[in-house]
Amino acid sequence: MSKIGLKDCLLIVMGGILYALVLNMLVIPHEFGEGGVTGLALLFYYTMGMEAGVTSFIFNGVLLVLAYRFLSRVRVFYTFLAVGSMSVTMYVTRFLQAQWLPLIPSAILAGLATGLSMALVLKGNGSTAGSDIVALLCNKYFNWKITRVILIFDILVVTPLAFKIGWTKTFWTLVMVFLISKSLDLCLTKWK
Repeated sequence: MSKIGLKDCLLIVMGGILYALVLNMLVIPHEFGEGGVTGLALLFYYTMGMEAGVTSFIFNGVLLVLAYRFLSRVRVFYTFLAVGSMSVTMYVTRFLQAQWLPLIPSAILAGLATGLSMALVLKGNGSTAGSDIVALLCNKYFNWKITRVILIFDILVVTPLAFKIGWTKTFWTLVMVFLISKSLDLCLTKWK
């Protein structure tokens, strides 16, 4: 992967936009948690009111600077494209933060759609940064399964969120995170 491709860019932007829409329409209205950097951004949003899209962009920017040394320049560009499209869409579509569906269908749909959005980004040779970058590095250097690494990191981030969002929402967040992992795994397996 040495050249930037239009197809890759389109997949990445579509995945970033879908990811942001899921957050604004399904995750934030029900105060679900998330894993990785997005989960940290949500924790800051729920506790301090800091804009999740902006916080996520800042945290991911730091990770991108660190990843620049270990990942190809094209992969870093693609990841920046994913983070940028996700953050801008999150910011622009804040007005969609209303409870469109009840709690349980929202958790299920959010898990499936987030897994699809991440798969689109990974299929385009990018990442959504955060735990994706760690997972890509673990896969590259240790041959660890990407989806398993992401699931572990997601659970580590969701755990402190439990104290803010409560146990019922934490349970459905964990269901959502599990469905993200399964949906992502299914998409990546089918698209090989």
